[in-house]
Amino acid sequence: MKIYHTLFILLGLFSSHFVLASDEMLNRPVKLQSEAILIDALSVTLQHAIIASSAYQGSNPSLKRLAKQEISKRQQDLQRLHQLSKTPVPSQKSPANLNNNGLAYQKSMLQNHARLIELAEFGSSLKLSNPIRRYQQSLSGDVTSELSMLNKILES
Repeated sequence: MKIYHTLFILLGLFSSHFVLASDEMLNRPVKLQSEAILIDALSVTLQHAIIASSAYQGSNPSLKRLAKQEISKRQQDLQRLHQLSKTPVPSQKSPANLNNNGLAYQKSMLQNHARLIELAEFGSSLKLSNPIRRYQQSLSGDVTSELSMLNKILES
């Protein structure tokens, strides 16, 4: 049943040309019109995943493992994105507040991953360089598999 709720939320997000999320870094509307805007939106969303995962200090072993993996993967993704786009990698921000709430962290990661998937969906209609197109397809596949892992954690 929870998977259906997550899919419903994701489908609701996909129905808009604007990407919105309740988390501070994700709540800015983005109207995808160019590769540069897509790169900026992806960069902000990847940074959000790193910051939110760095802030998670809860006791759930599955979420702690996920947070550690998120930090590593998204830092690599961020580096790769900026390498491909030949833009400087933004300096990493420290989390403003530590988060011990596993449910809040899961919600934040669900929103983050839904946004990454949506950016990939809408970005696929843009005229993109081949390296950026391949990058976004790879990122989307990676994030999609993590969504199912998040759902399994929610169910347990």
